[in-house]
Amino acid sequence: MQLINCPQCGKRLPQNTAICPDCGYEFPQSHGKHTEKAKRAMLLISCGVSLLFVIFCLLIAFCLPSASRGSSQTADITIPDSSETIPEALPEAPEYTEADYPFLGIYRGNTSDYLTLDADGTASYYCTEYTDLNCPWNFENGEVSLYLPKLHCTIHAVVSEDSADLYFTADNLSWNDENFTRTDSLPSLIRRDAFTSYDTSVSV
Repeated sequence: MQLINCPQCGKRLPQNTAICPDCGYEFPQSHGKHTEKAKRAMLLISCGVSLLFVIFCLLIAFCLPSASRGSSQTADITIPDSSETIPEALPEAPEYTEADYPFLGIYRGNTSDYLTLDADGTASYYCTEYTDLNCPWNFENGEVSLYLPKLHCTIHAVVSEDSADLYFTADNLSWNDENFTRTDSLPSLIRRDAFTSYDTSVSV
């Protein structure tokens, strides 16, 4: 506690003393005013802080419900109709016919290997060592071209006028030039539905 001196006898007394117990000197009330001012200032500050806190809480309570209402309305507006997002079924790929491509069919090579050119636009090559299935073929400028993935080469065939023969050449040494002649059917041993290949990576 802060002490003061009695101006009459010099005794050290507490600051809020009204009358000196030794000499009877009456202290004026002005010496305690600064303590009262400090108390009032602290009271005003605490009231102001409390008021600000109440205002802040009211603002949060008012803003949160409106924000949630706005977000729910936005979600209702932006949700698309799932029935409109279902794509239409893709059209089926056209089948080639022998009227368009008379060379469609089964061919046998010089070394008893076989080649089929199918109406779905794919070719299959069979031999005793391996097979390549579902290789796409292309017909352009009077030539049949197809890519054999296992041999890593593209082979090209000139079609005879009666479509009975295909003479194949290749763009690299993986394929020997070879003539294929049309045949009635594949041997049962290498039919598509009963074929077994020595190549383990083949899927029939």
